[in-house]
Amino acid sequence: MSNNKDLVKIIDLYEIRVDGNRKARLANLNVIGELSPGLPLAEDLIKQYLEDPWSLAGKSIICAARLSDQYGSPTYNRTEEIDLNKCEQNLEEKSGYSYQSANVGSGWVRPYGKEIANTQSGHRATMRYAVELDPDARTVLNLSFHNPNHSYDVMIQIESDDHHTDCADRKNQSGLDKFKSAYYGRRDWAVQLYDYCKPFDISIAGTLVGAYFSLPSHSYLSTALSLAGKGNVDTYLNSFTRYKCEKTIQASCVVAGALFLKQFAPQIAKVDQDNNVDSFDLMMKWWFKDYGPLYAELDPDKRCCTQLDLIQGGGLYKGNEPTIARFVYLYNDFVRLRKRTDSWKISGRNSTAIPFQGSEKDKESGWNNFLSKANHLIKPVLGSIATTPFF
Repeated sequence: MSNNKDLVKIIDLYEIRVDGNRKARLANLNVIGELSPGLPLAEDLIKQYLEDPWSLAGKSIICAARLSDQYGSPTYNRTEEIDLNKCEQNLEEKSGYSYQSANVGSGWVRPYGKEIANTQSGHRATMRYAVELDPDARTVLNLSFHNPNHSYDVMIQIESDDHHTDCADRKNQSGLDKFKSAYYGRRDWAVQLYDYCKPFDISIAGTLVGAYFSLPSHSYLSTALSLAGKGNVDTYLNSFTRYKCEKTIQASCVVAGALFLKQFAPQIAKVDQDNNVDSFDLMMKWWFKDYGPLYAELDPDKRCCTQLDLIQGGGLYKGNEPTIARFVYLYNDFVRLRKRTDSWKISGRNSTAIPFQGSEKDKESGWNNFLSKANHLIKPVLGSIATTPFF
Protein backbone atom coordinates (compact mmCIF):
# COMPACT_ATOMS: atom_id res chain seq x y z
CA MET A 1 0.00 0.00 0.00
CA SER A 2 1.36 3.42 -0.96
CA ASN A 3 1.97 6.01 1.72
CA ASN A 4 2.46 8.75 -0.86
CA LYS A 5 -1.08 10.03 -0.43
CA ASP A 6 0.18 13.37 0.80
CA LEU A 7 2.02 14.06 -2.45
CA VAL A 8 0.59 16.30 -5.19
CA LYS A 9 2.02 16.57 -8.70
CA ILE A 10 3.60 19.98 -9.25
CA ILE A 11 2.70 20.32 -12.92
CA ASP A 12 -0.93 19.35 -12.22
CA LEU A 13 -1.19 22.27 -9.83
CA TYR A 14 0.15 24.58 -12.53
CA GLU A 15 -2.46 23.33 -14.99
CA ILE A 16 -5.24 23.89 -12.47
CA ARG A 17 -4.18 27.31 -11.22
CA VAL A 18 -3.00 29.08 -14.40
CA ASP A 19 -5.40 30.40 -17.04
CA GLY A 20 -4.95 29.79 -20.76
CA ASN A 21 -3.71 33.28 -21.67
CA ARG A 22 -1.00 33.20 -19.05
CA LYS A 23 0.08 29.71 -20.08
CA ALA A 24 0.37 30.77 -23.71
CA ARG A 25 2.38 33.87 -22.87
CA LEU A 26 4.92 32.04 -20.68
CA ALA A 27 5.18 29.11 -23.08
CA ASN A 28 6.65 31.49 -25.66
CA LEU A 29 9.69 32.13 -23.49
CA ASN A 30 12.98 30.32 -24.04
CA VAL A 31 14.95 27.58 -22.35
CA ILE A 32 18.40 29.05 -21.74
CA GLY A 33 21.29 26.62 -21.59
CA GLU A 34 20.90 22.88 -21.27
CA LEU A 35 21.27 20.03 -18.87
CA SER A 36 24.78 18.86 -18.19
CA PRO A 37 25.52 15.87 -20.42
CA GLY A 38 25.95 12.47 -18.86
CA LEU A 39 23.63 12.93 -15.89
CA PRO A 40 21.87 9.71 -14.85
CA LEU A 41 18.11 9.69 -15.35
CA ALA A 42 16.01 9.76 -12.21
CA GLU A 43 13.62 7.08 -13.46
CA ASP A 44 16.50 4.64 -13.94
CA LEU A 45 17.72 5.24 -10.40
CA ILE A 46 14.19 4.85 -9.03
CA LYS A 47 13.74 1.56 -10.91
CA GLN A 48 16.97 0.26 -9.39
CA TYR A 49 15.91 1.43 -5.92
CA LEU A 50 12.50 -0.22 -6.08
CA GLU A 51 14.05 -3.50 -7.25
CA ASP A 52 16.92 -3.40 -4.74
CA PRO A 53 16.33 -0.69 -2.10
CA TRP A 54 19.56 -1.31 -0.24
CA SER A 55 21.64 -0.61 -3.33
CA LEU A 56 20.77 3.10 -3.02
CA ALA A 57 19.35 3.52 0.51
CA GLY A 58 21.02 6.43 2.27
CA LYS A 59 22.70 7.68 -0.92
CA SER A 60 22.26 10.97 -2.80
CA ILE A 61 22.88 11.20 -6.55
CA ILE A 62 22.67 14.26 -8.81
CA CYS A 63 20.46 13.35 -11.75
CA ALA A 64 18.04 14.65 -14.39
CA ALA A 65 14.43 14.26 -13.23
CA ARG A 66 11.30 14.47 -15.35
CA LEU A 67 8.78 17.08 -14.27
CA SER A 68 6.03 14.48 -14.41
CA ASP A 69 7.78 12.53 -11.65
CA GLN A 70 8.14 15.51 -9.27
CA TYR A 71 5.65 16.01 -6.45
CA GLY A 72 5.35 18.25 -3.43
CA SER A 73 4.18 17.39 0.06
CA PRO A 74 1.77 19.93 1.59
CA THR A 75 2.49 18.27 4.92
CA TYR A 76 5.63 20.38 5.31
CA ASN A 77 5.96 22.29 2.04
CA ARG A 78 3.90 25.07 0.44
CA THR A 79 3.37 23.23 -2.82
CA GLU A 80 -0.23 24.37 -3.20
CA GLU A 81 0.82 27.96 -2.54
CA ILE A 82 3.66 28.24 -5.04
CA ASP A 83 3.94 31.93 -5.90
CA LEU A 84 3.01 31.98 -9.58
CA ASN A 85 3.54 35.74 -9.80
CA LYS A 86 7.10 35.29 -8.57
CA CYS A 87 7.66 32.48 -11.06
CA GLU A 88 6.43 34.69 -13.89
CA GLN A 89 8.57 37.60 -12.74
CA ASN A 90 11.70 35.44 -12.63
CA LEU A 91 11.03 34.00 -16.08
CA GLU A 92 10.45 37.40 -17.65
CA GLU A 93 13.55 38.90 -16.03
CA LYS A 94 15.70 36.23 -17.67
CA SER A 95 13.58 35.92 -20.83
CA GLY A 96 13.01 32.27 -20.03
CA TYR A 97 14.14 29.38 -17.86
CA SER A 98 17.89 29.37 -17.21
CA TYR A 99 19.49 26.08 -16.18
CA GLN A 100 22.51 27.95 -14.88
CA SER A 101 20.43 30.19 -12.61
CA ALA A 102 18.24 27.33 -11.42
CA ASN A 103 21.09 25.34 -9.89
CA VAL A 104 20.41 21.94 -8.29
CA GLY A 105 17.21 21.13 -6.46
CA SER A 106 16.57 18.39 -3.92
CA GLY A 107 14.21 15.44 -3.83
CA TRP A 108 13.57 12.16 -2.04
CA VAL A 109 12.30 8.76 -3.12
CA ARG A 110 10.30 6.57 -0.76
CA PRO A 111 10.53 2.79 -1.02
CA TYR A 112 6.95 2.20 -2.14
CA GLY A 113 6.41 4.45 -5.16
CA LYS A 114 7.96 6.11 -8.21
CA GLU A 115 7.12 9.65 -7.09
CA ILE A 116 9.89 12.10 -6.20
CA ALA A 117 9.13 14.24 -3.15
CA ASN A 118 10.58 17.59 -4.24
CA THR A 119 11.79 19.26 -1.04
CA GLN A 120 13.59 22.36 -2.28
CA SER A 121 12.75 23.28 -5.85
CA GLY A 122 9.00 23.38 -6.46
CA HIS A 123 9.24 26.86 -7.95
CA ARG A 124 12.01 25.75 -10.30
CA ALA A 125 9.97 22.77 -11.52
CA THR A 126 6.99 25.06 -12.06
CA MET A 127 9.04 27.54 -14.09
CA ARG A 128 10.62 24.81 -16.23
CA TYR A 129 7.18 23.44 -17.06
CA ALA A 130 5.77 26.90 -17.81
CA VAL A 131 8.14 27.62 -20.70
CA GLU A 132 7.35 24.49 -22.74
CA LEU A 133 4.40 22.77 -21.02
CA ASP A 134 6.32 19.53 -21.49
CA PRO A 135 5.88 16.96 -18.69
CA ASP A 136 8.96 15.12 -19.96
CA ALA A 137 11.20 18.17 -19.57
CA ARG A 138 13.78 17.79 -16.79
CA THR A 139 15.42 19.67 -13.95
CA VAL A 140 18.54 18.74 -12.04
CA LEU A 141 17.95 17.21 -8.62
CA ASN A 142 20.13 15.88 -5.87
CA LEU A 143 18.05 12.74 -5.45
CA SER A 144 18.18 10.97 -2.08
CA PHE A 145 16.83 7.55 -1.19
CA HIS A 146 15.17 6.66 2.11
CA ASN A 147 16.14 3.76 4.30
CA PRO A 148 13.36 1.22 3.58
CA ASN A 149 13.18 0.32 7.27
CA HIS A 150 12.19 3.84 8.23
CA SER A 151 8.56 4.51 9.11
CA TYR A 152 6.50 6.97 7.12
CA ASP A 153 6.75 9.50 9.96
CA VAL A 154 10.54 9.27 10.02
CA MET A 155 10.67 9.81 6.27
CA ILE A 156 8.47 12.89 6.60
CA GLN A 157 10.76 14.17 9.34
CA ILE A 158 13.85 13.70 7.16
CA GLU A 159 12.23 15.40 4.16
CA SER A 160 10.92 18.23 6.33
CA ASP A 161 14.37 18.82 7.76
CA ASP A 162 15.81 18.97 4.24
CA HIS A 163 13.12 21.46 3.23
CA HIS A 164 13.66 23.55 6.38
CA THR A 165 17.41 23.72 5.78
CA ASP A 166 16.65 25.34 2.45
CA CYS A 167 13.83 27.66 3.48
CA ALA A 168 15.10 28.90 6.84
CA ASP A 169 17.55 31.34 5.28
CA ARG A 170 15.35 32.43 2.38
CA LYS A 171 13.39 35.67 2.68
CA ASN A 172 10.53 34.55 0.44
CA GLN A 173 9.44 31.87 2.89
CA SER A 174 6.77 33.05 5.31
CA GLY A 175 7.01 32.46 9.03
CA LEU A 176 4.29 29.82 8.79
CA ASP A 177 6.17 27.99 6.03
CA LYS A 178 9.28 27.94 8.16
CA PHE A 179 7.38 26.77 11.24
CA LYS A 180 5.70 23.95 9.35
CA SER A 181 8.94 22.62 7.91
CA ALA A 182 10.71 23.07 11.25
CA TYR A 183 7.97 21.23 13.13
CA TYR A 184 7.81 18.26 10.79
CA GLY A 185 11.60 18.28 10.74
CA ARG A 186 11.38 17.94 14.56
CA ARG A 187 13.38 21.07 15.31
CA ASP A 188 13.31 21.53 19.08
CA TRP A 189 12.02 25.10 19.10
CA ALA A 190 9.11 24.29 16.80
CA VAL A 191 8.15 21.12 18.68
CA GLN A 192 8.21 23.06 21.97
CA LEU A 193 5.89 25.75 20.60
CA TYR A 194 3.56 23.08 19.18
CA ASP A 195 3.49 21.27 22.53
CA TYR A 196 2.82 24.56 24.33
CA CYS A 197 -0.12 25.45 22.06
CA LYS A 198 -1.72 22.01 21.94
CA PRO A 199 -3.48 22.12 25.35
CA PHE A 200 -5.10 25.40 24.28
CA ASP A 201 -6.32 23.78 21.03
CA ILE A 202 -4.21 26.25 19.05
CA SER A 203 -2.67 25.31 15.71
CA ILE A 204 0.33 27.02 14.12
CA ALA A 205 0.50 26.64 10.32
CA GLY A 206 -2.07 23.85 10.36
CA THR A 207 0.16 21.48 12.33
CA LEU A 208 -2.53 20.61 14.92
CA VAL A 209 -5.23 18.98 12.82
CA GLY A 210 -8.76 19.86 13.88
CA ALA A 211 -7.73 22.65 16.26
CA TYR A 212 -10.37 25.30 16.99
CA PHE A 213 -7.89 28.19 17.13
CA SER A 214 -5.16 29.27 14.75
CA LEU A 215 -2.10 31.41 15.47
CA PRO A 216 -0.65 33.23 12.43
CA SER A 217 2.57 34.39 14.10
CA HIS A 218 4.61 31.95 16.14
CA SER A 219 7.42 34.50 16.56
CA TYR A 220 5.16 36.82 18.59
CA LEU A 221 4.23 33.92 20.85
CA SER A 222 7.91 33.29 21.47
CA THR A 223 8.29 36.99 22.25
CA ALA A 224 5.40 36.86 24.72
CA LEU A 225 6.88 33.87 26.54
CA SER A 226 10.27 35.57 26.68
CA LEU A 227 9.11 39.02 27.82
CA ALA A 228 6.12 38.22 30.01
CA GLY A 229 6.83 34.71 31.23
CA LYS A 230 4.94 31.48 30.72
CA GLY A 231 2.57 32.06 33.66
CA ASN A 232 1.22 35.32 32.26
CA VAL A 233 0.89 33.91 28.74
CA ASP A 234 -0.92 30.90 30.22
CA THR A 235 -3.35 33.20 32.03
CA TYR A 236 -4.10 35.19 28.90
CA LEU A 237 -4.58 32.17 26.64
CA ASN A 238 -6.63 30.28 29.25
CA SER A 239 -9.20 33.08 29.31
CA PHE A 240 -9.08 33.77 25.57
CA THR A 241 -9.61 30.13 24.60
CA ARG A 242 -12.05 29.29 27.41
CA TYR A 243 -14.52 31.87 26.11
CA LYS A 244 -13.63 31.33 22.45
CA CYS A 245 -13.12 35.05 22.02
CA GLU A 246 -12.06 34.67 18.37
CA LYS A 247 -10.87 31.74 16.27
CA THR A 248 -7.76 33.47 14.94
CA ILE A 249 -5.44 34.61 17.71
CA GLN A 250 -3.59 37.86 17.07
CA ALA A 251 -0.23 37.11 18.61
CA SER A 252 0.53 40.81 19.19
CA CYS A 253 -2.50 40.84 21.51
CA VAL A 254 -1.03 37.87 23.36
CA VAL A 255 2.19 39.82 23.88
CA ALA A 256 0.39 42.94 25.12
CA GLY A 257 -2.13 41.02 27.24
CA ALA A 258 0.59 38.98 28.95
CA LEU A 259 2.70 42.10 29.52
CA PHE A 260 -0.36 43.82 31.01
CA LEU A 261 -0.72 40.93 33.45
CA LYS A 262 2.96 41.13 34.34
CA GLN A 263 3.12 44.91 34.69
CA PHE A 264 -0.01 45.28 36.81
CA ALA A 265 0.11 42.00 38.72
CA PRO A 266 -0.05 43.65 42.19
CA GLN A 267 -3.11 45.72 41.28
CA ILE A 268 -4.93 42.76 39.71
CA ALA A 269 -4.04 40.51 42.66
CA LYS A 270 -5.44 43.09 45.09
CA VAL A 271 -8.78 43.19 43.27
CA ASP A 272 -8.89 39.39 43.21
CA GLN A 273 -8.04 39.11 46.89
CA ASP A 274 -10.51 41.76 48.04
CA ASN A 275 -13.39 40.26 46.06
CA ASN A 276 -12.49 36.56 45.88
CA VAL A 277 -12.63 36.57 42.06
CA ASP A 278 -10.46 36.07 38.98
CA SER A 279 -10.94 39.60 37.71
CA PHE A 280 -8.89 39.29 34.51
CA ASP A 281 -10.75 36.16 33.43
CA LEU A 282 -14.10 37.81 34.11
CA MET A 283 -12.98 40.94 32.27
CA MET A 284 -12.10 38.95 29.15
CA LYS A 285 -15.48 37.22 29.21
CA TRP A 286 -17.29 40.53 29.67
CA TRP A 287 -15.68 42.49 26.86
CA PHE A 288 -15.21 39.69 24.32
CA LYS A 289 -18.44 37.69 24.84
CA ASP A 290 -21.09 39.34 27.03
CA TYR A 291 -20.94 43.08 26.43
CA GLY A 292 -22.28 43.22 22.87
CA PRO A 293 -25.29 40.89 23.25
CA LEU A 294 -26.29 42.48 26.57
CA TYR A 295 -26.28 46.10 25.37
CA ALA A 296 -27.37 45.51 21.76
CA GLU A 297 -31.01 45.55 22.83
CA LEU A 298 -30.55 49.13 24.05
CA ASP A 299 -28.15 50.28 21.33
CA PRO A 300 -27.83 48.31 18.05
CA ASP A 301 -24.35 49.77 17.54
CA LYS A 302 -22.99 48.14 20.68
CA ARG A 303 -20.73 45.17 20.07
CA CYS A 304 -18.05 43.13 21.78
CA CYS A 305 -14.42 44.15 21.78
CA THR A 306 -12.18 42.54 19.17
CA GLN A 307 -8.47 42.02 18.93
CA LEU A 308 -8.31 44.46 16.03
CA ASP A 309 -9.79 47.11 18.32
CA LEU A 310 -6.98 46.52 20.78
CA ILE A 311 -4.15 46.68 18.25
CA GLN A 312 -5.51 49.55 16.13
CA GLY A 313 -2.77 51.84 14.90
CA GLY A 314 -0.22 49.04 14.99
CA GLY A 315 0.86 49.85 11.45
CA LEU A 316 2.14 53.25 12.58
CA TYR A 317 3.77 52.28 15.87
CA LYS A 318 5.07 48.76 16.47
CA GLY A 319 5.50 48.92 20.25
CA ASN A 320 3.18 47.18 22.74
CA GLU A 321 2.45 50.21 24.95
CA PRO A 322 -0.78 51.43 23.24
CA THR A 323 -2.36 47.97 23.39
CA ILE A 324 -1.32 47.55 27.03
CA ALA A 325 -2.90 50.94 27.75
CA ARG A 326 -6.15 49.76 26.14
CA PHE A 327 -6.09 46.70 28.40
CA VAL A 328 -5.79 49.15 31.32
CA TYR A 329 -8.90 50.95 30.08
CA LEU A 330 -10.83 47.67 29.73
CA TYR A 331 -9.77 46.47 33.16
CA ASN A 332 -10.48 49.70 35.04
CA ASP A 333 -13.84 50.18 33.36
CA PHE A 334 -14.86 46.58 34.06
CA VAL A 335 -13.88 46.74 37.73
CA ARG A 336 -15.66 50.10 38.07
CA LEU A 337 -18.81 48.48 36.65
CA ARG A 338 -18.56 45.57 39.05
CA LYS A 339 -18.16 47.95 41.96
CA ARG A 340 -21.48 49.50 40.97
CA THR A 341 -23.38 46.29 40.16
CA ASP A 342 -21.80 43.75 42.53
CA SER A 343 -20.30 45.97 45.24
CA TRP A 344 -16.72 45.04 44.44
CA LYS A 345 -14.13 46.65 46.69
CA ILE A 346 -11.56 48.89 45.01
CA SER A 347 -8.72 50.12 47.20
CA GLY A 348 -6.81 52.07 44.56
CA ARG A 349 -6.49 55.84 44.51
CA ASN A 350 -9.72 57.53 43.41
CA SER A 351 -11.44 54.11 43.48
CA THR A 352 -9.52 53.06 40.38
CA ALA A 353 -8.20 49.50 40.20
CA ILE A 354 -5.10 50.65 38.32
CA PRO A 355 -4.62 54.26 39.45
CA PHE A 356 -2.82 56.86 37.35
CA GLN A 357 -1.36 58.93 40.19
CA GLY A 358 1.08 58.26 42.98
CA SER A 359 4.77 58.39 43.71
CA GLU A 360 7.23 56.04 42.05
CA LYS A 361 7.65 54.29 45.39
CA ASP A 362 3.94 53.81 45.88
CA LYS A 363 3.00 50.17 45.45
CA GLU A 364 -0.13 51.30 43.67
CA SER A 365 1.85 53.24 41.07
CA GLY A 366 2.15 50.46 38.51
CA TRP A 367 1.12 53.04 35.94
CA ASN A 368 4.08 55.28 36.75
CA ASN A 369 6.40 52.32 36.44
CA PHE A 370 4.82 51.46 33.10
CA LEU A 371 5.34 55.00 31.83
CA SER A 372 8.96 55.01 32.97
CA LYS A 373 9.69 52.11 30.61
CA ALA A 374 7.61 53.37 27.67
CA ASN A 375 9.10 54.80 24.49
CA HIS A 376 9.42 58.57 24.89
CA LEU A 377 7.64 59.14 21.57
CA ILE A 378 4.45 57.38 22.66
CA LYS A 379 4.55 58.18 26.39
CA PRO A 380 2.60 61.51 26.22
CA VAL A 381 -0.53 59.88 24.76
CA LEU A 382 -0.70 56.69 26.84
CA GLY A 383 -2.74 58.32 29.61
CA SER A 384 -5.34 59.40 27.10
CA ILE A 385 -5.45 55.94 25.51
CA ALA A 386 -5.93 54.29 28.91
CA THR A 387 -8.91 56.48 29.80
CA THR A 388 -10.74 56.75 26.46
CA PRO A 389 -13.27 54.28 25.00
CA PHE A 390 -11.82 52.87 21.78
CA PHE A 391 -14.56 50.72 20.23
